[in-house]
Amino acid sequence: MCAHQPKRFWQRDDAEERRERVDAARQDESLDDEQVKRLARKHLPWKDWLINEYVIYWYWLAFLAVDLFLLLDAAQRYHVEDARGILILLIALGVLVWLEYLLFAKIWQERLMSRPKEKF
Repeated sequence: MCAHQPKRFWQRDDAEERRERVDAARQDESLDDEQVKRLARKHLPWKDWLINEYVIYWYWLAFLAVDLFLLLDAAQRYHVEDARGILILLIALGVLVWLEYLLFAKIWQERLMSRPKEKF
């Protein structure tokens, strides 16, 4: 048997090694944000992609659906028909979204901290 065998398609690099390569690409100043995002999606293990990208979309989708159903239920239950009641419901929606954002920031704090600053 040969000492050096080519890597099979099912043999992958260690996940930690792949994460380190993606972190090195994030630190590279010569790459723009879109290139870094593409490299991260290409080289990160599927579990990291699932946690970093997919779950966040479902988090917002689920919470916004819950907000909508709660507000529609409150409007129906309390027979909101005037402008004052609708305004109160809209303020409640704003408060709910703000609380959900605070929860999001607490859960995915490292994602918010690693965002590149806007360049003007």
